[in-house]
Amino acid sequence: MTTELVNATPQHPDDIREQGHDRANLTPAEAGSYSLVRGTFSAEEAREVLLNLIEDKITFHRRYLWSRRERFGEENDPAREQRIEELLATKGRIREAIDRAARAGQSLEVHCDIQLRPLAD
Repeated sequence: MTTELVNATPQHPDDIREQGHDRANLTPAEAGSYSLVRGTFSAEEAREVLLNLIEDKITFHRRYLWSRRERFGEENDPAREQRIEELLATKGRIREAIDRAARAGQSLEVHCDIQLRPLAD
């Protein structure tokens, strides 16, 4: 097994400020691609890493919805609810693919990147 789970900090925010950059703005050095997961995994390891990442994202959205209902009485957020459904579907497809790899005794190469791009206000 070869595994690399992120070390994706290009610069510490204090270093950026000392270079004359505003801490509130994303600098060109910070924009770009960050490697979250990179490596070769057994099917079981890939299942654990990927399904936990997706489940954490689903949990984030569910907690957000619950918090908005409790604090502000907001009953629905169609975009966020749609995203939960999309993540659940993705989770199912990934689980099926990993199960096929496990039955075949295959290891999996996994690359999971995060893209950061500043948007105009």
